[in-house]
Amino acid sequence: MQLPITLFYAAILTIFALVLSFGAGSFRGKTGLSVLFGEPPNMELAEKVRRHQNFLEYVPILLIVMGAIELNGGSTTFLHVVGALLITVRIAHAVGIKHDNLGHPGRLVGAGGNRLAHTGDGRIRSLVGRTRYDGLAHHVRRARTAE
Repeated sequence: MQLPITLFYAAILTIFALVLSFGAGSFRGKTGLSVLFGEPPNMELAEKVRRHQNFLEYVPILLIVMGAIELNGGSTTFLHVVGALLITVRIAHAVGIKHDNLGHPGRLVGAGGNRLAHTGDGRIRSLVGRTRYDGLAHHVRRARTAE
């Protein structure tokens, strides 16, 4: 089965991940810093690395869940809303990561929207899981009572 909606958002987010990766990698090349941020710490490099890491912490699981929802016949409107929200909040979050401003509006929008996307996916996950596994749970209960 194909996943055209999930793959559409995965493609866009992959391009964004490459942009974030290039930002951190090219800055490492310019500064000559490898793993550590240097002495004194290079906060610009730390921000670029953190933007990329944060993206990689949250986006893959949401794409996996979107794919599961799409495979189980979930609402295409819901998938597009979650996908568009995910793109928007990841851009806002990347813009908002500042080492000297934890309360940057972009970071707040990004973090809050990311949680909203997770919550929406989680509720659908529980509905998909419930309908998918209720039959299995029923058979397990019947087998146990028959013993």
